[in-house]
Amino acid sequence: MRGLPSAISQPQTLANLAAFIAAADDSPPPPPPGETCAVDEDPMQPIALQRLSKRQYTNTLRDLLRMQLSTANANAVFAEIEPLLAQIPDDNVSHGFASFDQSVSASHVEGWFNVAWTIANEITSSSSLLVDFVGESCATNSSDASCRERFIQSFGARALRHPLSAQELAFYRTPTSYRDLVTQLLVAPGILPACIDSS
Repeated sequence: MRGLPSAISQPQTLANLAAFIAAADDSPPPPPPGETCAVDEDPMQPIALQRLSKRQYTNTLRDLLRMQLSTANANAVFAEIEPLLAQIPDDNVSHGFASFDQSVSASHVEGWFNVAWTIANEITSSSSLLVDFVGESCATNSSDASCRERFIQSFGARALRHPLSAQELAFYRTPTSYRDLVTQLLVAPGILPACIDSS
């Protein structure tokens, strides 16, 4: 696993995490079993969020990697982040459910950032992994705007669990490299919380 950057040097990424923490303080309880929540017409507007449990977060990352990469490559990248996942605080179990623990500490924030950055760095530091992740044409021409747009729309929808709005697309066009883009998507407020109905 390569060295991690200073989280302080990533103000835009940490701003996403700060938004999540602020929203998490006012999160309502989980919805009844079987109840689904509709995507808000404007996903960029503030909504009440419920933090994923550590197990849910781990499974989400594993699923995203396996959807985007071959099984062997996904397992190799996941092996790199396992030590970092272990450093994220465990959830306190209440009434048999870890998801009731909605506390967010500096250790959570640092852990989420380190995991996201390591995934992005592992993928973009290997030409074969990058080809597997974004496709050969996009990997060989990283400045191709149409390639990046397709990637933002497809991977962004998987990571954030909804088609990206025009505002979100504009926001994720800002990063200048696939490493920064993947990092931003993996610490977005849309990936860290579970979907809940705030109505």
